[in-house]
Amino acid sequence: MGSSTRRRIGNDTCRKFGRLGLTAGVYACELRFDVDWTHGAEHMWAAHKVSVPEAVEALADVDAQLFDPDPKSTSGAGARLLGYSPTAAAVLVLILVHRQAKSTAWWGATGWHANSTDQRTNREGTPP
Repeated sequence: MGSSTRRRIGNDTCRKFGRLGLTAGVYACELRFDVDWTHGAEHMWAAHKVSVPEAVEALADVDAQLFDPDPKSTSGAGARLLGYSPTAAAVLVLILVHRQAKSTAWWGATGWHANSTDQRTNREGTPP
């Protein structure tokens, strides 16, 4: 496993650009950071009670941090984003997977409320 690249997402207000079903959707940010939650939304809600709109807020957090590849991943295929959702009133951990057919896009795999370690990482900016 190589080192993870951490970068702050910056001021990238997300806008919804598609809607698929009740909770899944395709969202895009000013930095061409778009995430399709079609396959992950149902699991994210059922297992972790995190909604797509809450995940999108975390993506839009100006202090969000992206770790690519995810340093906690065993496969190295995904990325980890830490960001704050005002609706959830919590820092969320989002797991994103690069889309092969669209290199600037991601699949939203899942997300959950950050534990104390991830909250500290989000505050201090140190790798998880």
